[in-house]
Amino acid sequence: SLKKIKKEINTFQNLQIINKNYSSKEVCAIMKSVKFVLIPSDADASPRLIAESLVRNKPVVVNSSIYGGWKYITDNNGRFFEAPTLKSCFNTKKFDENHVNSLLTSMRYVLKLDQTNIAKEFYDQYGFVNSVQNLAKIINEMTGKKYDAVAFKEWKKPLKKVAIEKGWI
Repeated sequence: SLKKIKKEINTFQNLQIINKNYSSKEVCAIMKSVKFVLIPSDADASPRLIAESLVRNKPVVVNSSIYGGWKYITDNNGRFFEAPTLKSCFNTKKFDENHVNSLLTSMRYVLKLDQTNIAKEFYDQYGFVNSVQNLAKIINEMTGKKYDAVAFKEWKKPLKKVAIEKGWI
C-alpha cells in the first residue's frame, strides 16, 4: 500500500514530502510555496498547523481520526481522509486500499479548490471579532454580566476600533 501511495504521489508535479523540524521562519517560507498541507497525524488534539495553513490560504488534507481541529475544515478549505490510527499503523505497518484511495481522492480534491478566500472564511468564523464575542458569552454566563466582547488589555485599541465599526459604542 505504501508503494502505491509513493507511486501515485510521484505523479503529482512539484510534490515534496517534508519530515523534519523547521524554524517558524522556515515554515513561513515553505507555506508560501505549497499548494496544500497534509496533516496525517491523529495524535495532536488540535494541530496549530491547520489554522496556520488556512490563514495563509492553503487548503488542508487532514486525517479523519484527528482528536480536534476538525471544526475548522469545510468543503471550501480542505478535506478529511480515512486513515487508521497511528497506533494501528505501527501494529500493522500498512494502509489498506480504502485508506490509500481516500488519501489520494482528498489530495486531488484540495488541488482543485479556489484558494483565494480560505483565509477570509477562517477569519470570519474564528477571527478576532468572533473570538472576543464568544469569550464574552462564556464570561456573561459565568458572572451574569452583559459584555459584548472581552479581550486582554493589550487588545483594547483594536477592540475599540471593532466596537465603533460594529456600533457597540
